[in-house]
Amino acid sequence: MGQAVGWAAGFLLIVSYVIDYFSTLWNFLKPLQPLSIFDYYDPPTALAHGTIPTTNLLVLLGLAILASIAGLLVFERRSSELARTGYRVDSHGAWCNDS
Repeated sequence: MGQAVGWAAGFLLIVSYVIDYFSTLWNFLKPLQPLSIFDYYDPPTALAHGTIPTTNLLVLLGLAILASIAGLLVFERRSSELARTGYRVDSHGAWCNDS
């Protein structure tokens, strides 16, 4: 499951970057630009004006919270699957098999 999540996240980042980059070149992609995470990550604007637009901050913060929750759910699922199969965490924090 973890590898599938990694591939999905990587794919979404690449698609997001392609949309953000090519929407400046091709007008038919312009309506998709707000779907790109890179549309909200704009360091030059923050440096030039000394502030971060509220919308950009809220979108990036919301995505960070969603990603953290998804990561926690995947980790908890993995931990409970390992515990059901007889694995446990030893005193060093490593997984070991009791059998």
